Amino acid sequence: MLSPSPTLCIVQVDMATLKYGQPSMPNGDVVRATPVLERFTETSTPVRIPPNAFLDVEELPDTRPKGPSPSLLTLIPCAQAQDNTRAWVAVRTSDPIVDAWARRAGYAAEASPLGEAQAHETTP
Repeated sequence: MLSPSPTLCIVQVDMATLKYGQPSMPNGDVVRATPVLERFTETSTPVRIPPNAFLDVEELPDTRPKGPSPSLLTLIPCAQAQDNTRAWVAVRTSDPIVDAWARRAGYAAEASPLGEAQAHETTP
């Protein structure tokens, strides 16, 4: 897969929790602030489409496929693909279905500048 434009980058988003409500890591080892798996920012370098990766939310099957965690490859402006948090916000902004699934999965409506999940300390 190649980017159709030098200003559009490819972002791979884990869809296991978003679409299917299941953790992407069966043993729960990795907890990510965003479901962004990979950002491909070299627009002239071909990207190999991973197993269980889909190019549109309409292509995602109704039930989770066997094998690697299902993911979505989507295009966003490269200026927004420089870190996982900005890329995640751009994906959510560009696709209302992904945003609705993210809200259902427990991601905050507005991304915080330090990442999606934050702990707050309270003083006694």
